Amino acid sequence: MKNDKGFILPTTIAISLLFFAVFTHQLDLYLTEKRFYKEVEEQYHLEMIISMAVNDIIEEIESKIVEGSLTSAYSAWLYYPNGKVRYQVAEQTLERFAITMYCETSNGRKYNAKYLYDYTEKKPSLWIRF
Repeated sequence: MKNDKGFILPTTIAISLLFFAVFTHQLDLYLTEKRFYKEVEEQYHLEMIISMAVNDIIEEIESKIVEGSLTSAYSAWLYYPNGKVRYQVAEQTLERFAITMYCETSNGRKYNAKYLYDYTEKKPSLWIRF
């Protein structure tokens, strides 16, 4: 026992440092994964807002055409539980509309896009993200 000359202390410190390094690395991996899933969730909310907005805008354009109250250009807001959308509709021809959307989630994620809507084909085309 008296002949150890300090062998246990350096070994204990080395094992403690190794444990601390592994623990710190695992904690960093956990936090990175948590941020990743938060980012994926935010992207999902944004895609859902975009999808709902496109459908709502198309429905509104079609109902205004049926009513005969469609003007050549107008803008409006759409509000959803996870965000909001401001859009502008500009008539290019009698059957084609240029729609510009500015989407924002409640956490501040933004997405801007412009697309053309063809009334005769009943579908959007030429999607441009900016």
